[in-house]
Amino acid sequence: MKSNEELIESLKQEYFDLMEKIAKERFALVAYPLNSRESSMLSDQVAHMNNYARVLLNRIDEEAQK
Repeated sequence: MKSNEELIESLKQEYFDLMEKIAKERFALVAYPLNSRESSMLSDQVAHMNNYARVLLNRIDEEAQK
């Protein structure tokens, strides 16, 4: 089992990796010619990724308070 500090570092790394992926997907939304269905699906994906990023931040905050 990971220590609290190891868990926080792992969550932070996951968050940073996710934010990099979100940036790439947001770039794709404006840089590539997507049809309306592709654009809608990618927008939904980015929204879900942002929601997950918020969950990660909440977990990081909770673990840091322990």
